[in-house]
Amino acid sequence: MESDYLKIDEKVILIRINKRYRHGMLGEELYHNTRGVWYVKKERCRDASYAMAIYGGEIKEVYKIISWYKAKTTEYKYREDLSNRFVPNRLEFVGEVARDNIRNKYVGKSVVHYFNKGNQNPIFYMNC
Repeated sequence: MESDYLKIDEKVILIRINKRYRHGMLGEELYHNTRGVWYVKKERCRDASYAMAIYGGEIKEVYKIISWYKAKTTEYKYREDLSNRFVPNRLEFVGEVARDNIRNKYVGKSVVHYFNKGNQNPIFYMNC
């Protein structure tokens, strides 16, 4: 039933990290694998307040977005794959783990109903 679906009220970007995620990934490693480098629409991402790390249709973490930057202009940990990668027209965000009231509302919840079957785009904008 549609009323059972999670409703996201905030301006967020859902970021599917299916290729970057591994079970048990937590903390700083999850953050650095979520925050970049993405092809996003500047006008839409700048409206977003939060970025959500999505794996297997589940919200793994929520980050408060502080600012957006051109890809590979801020320091990464846990992302050796970016060292020689050319990433034109892509952005990355710098942020922090969201406050508990936001995290408790979303972490561990399913968002599969927001993605159309067959959609491979890792970025999905909500309310922005």
